[in-house]
Amino acid sequence: MTPFAAGQATQSQCEFRMESSAIWLILLLVTLGASLCVTAFSIERKILILPGLGLMGVAFAVFFVQRTTVTDKDRLRMIVYDLARQVATNNVEGIVRHVDPNDEITLRRIRTEMPSYTFRSCNVTSLKSVVFDNPSDPQEAIIEVHVFVNVNAPRYDYNGPVRRAVVLEFRKNQDGRWEIVGYRHFDPSHRQYTL
Repeated sequence: MTPFAAGQATQSQCEFRMESSAIWLILLLVTLGASLCVTAFSIERKILILPGLGLMGVAFAVFFVQRTTVTDKDRLRMIVYDLARQVATNNVEGIVRHVDPNDEITLRRIRTEMPSYTFRSCNVTSLKSVVFDNPSDPQEAIIEVHVFVNVNAPRYDYNGPVRRAVVLEFRKNQDGRWEIVGYRHFDPSHRQYTL
């Protein structure tokens, strides 16, 4: 396992989000296009309508590409929200389907740890960071998320809400599917490391 993989380095929330730079570009192109069209009509220079409409067309194209392109970060975000749904319903098999089937240690750990808890809810409160190890082959990523769970943990004599930071280590398999190869969870106020 590389040093990177070792950790040294609700559905509506899961919808694809446009990057702020794309939003600004679209707004700029629409504003410029509309300005050229209005100027064309006010000074009776109809030739300015074509560049104005062209700029608005480019804005539409940028919007379309941004909305239809699914990045690795989007795929990982979808997995994180699906994992939260599986945890909230105590569905161990739904969780392990996201784990590398050859990673016996992680599979065993999940199957032993999950029955110790009964979750009533699991909400992702923030996706703190996504770090990709681009030069690695296969590609790897580490994600830190903060969750708020309502849990019954008799082993720890606890029943109620708790905040947790969860670090998920992913590896992209040969089919292009991201799979979990490790995880940690801890109290977010007691950081054990930095990404």
